[in-house]
Amino acid sequence: LARTTAVLESIVLDDASSVQLGVRAGSAGTLLTRSTVDSAGRGVEYARDVYRADRAAFEVSEVLDAHNMSTV
Repeated sequence: LARTTAVLESIVLDDASSVQLGVRAGSAGTLLTRSTVDSAGRGVEYARDVYRADRAAFEVSEVLDAHNMSTV
């Protein structure tokens, strides 16, 4: 795997998401969109996850090595 991108954004939940999450339509939500590509640029993962804004916690960590530090 060569690169992973994650975007976290605040959203207003639509009817379908609200029913699945057990909240009222129009409630606050959080959308996490992730994509991963290999060294040839081919997509190997795409995910779109919706969370209740009142019950979500996210942790981000990264393993740093000499290669990663040279591109920062």
